[in-house]
Amino acid sequence: LVIATNESYKEIDILRGKKRPEDIFVVRNGPDLNLFKLVEPDQDLKKTGKTILLYIGIMGPQDGVDYLLRSLHILISEFNRKDFYCLVIGPGDSLNDLKNLREELNLKEYCDFTGKIPFSDLLRYLSTADICVDPNPSNPLNDYSTWIKVMEYMSLGKPIVSYNLKETRYSAQGAALYATPNNEREFSQKIIQLIDNPSLREEMGQFGMNRVKNEL
Repeated sequence: LVIATNESYKEIDILRGKKRPEDIFVVRNGPDLNLFKLVEPDQDLKKTGKTILLYIGIMGPQDGVDYLLRSLHILISEFNRKDFYCLVIGPGDSLNDLKNLREELNLKEYCDFTGKIPFSDLLRYLSTADICVDPNPSNPLNDYSTWIKVMEYMSLGKPIVSYNLKETRYSAQGAALYATPNNEREFSQKIIQLIDNPSLREEMGQFGMNRVKNEL
């Protein structure tokens, strides 16, 4: 018997591993709903009056935070949007390189890296966020992987901007807006769409919360 974490890996097990479909069982990962609950928002962030964007996760070369930073730069330089502030939460091998890229793109006023933080702080920031982002680019790993951060965002009722990857779309469905894979300009346009439409954010967030609790 084989346990796979999603249908994409099950398909690989069948085609490459020559396993019989009836011998493969999909057991998905997901957030602990006893822990991921809304708390009091961070008042300092609220007082900025800006739309709060948030990324949480490990920051390695495959995780796409560089794509996110370039999209933020496009928001400012091309669309003249300065009404946002982005928190990037988590550790990783690429953290120092990403901080350097933030400097190169003149984003220090609009983006902060927290590094690894206590879970209580993570919940506070997640509860404050207006829009959550998953900038994983399309590649042979990301196209078939299920991202725990997506379901963590959904568990707290947060709308998501993501690239259109197969398993990300399966997880989030109507909880996310999907940009063409690796298209940083389109990714920034999806962020603008959500910044300018609070009612859509609310609708998507509620869909995601219900899907995590009742389906996934």
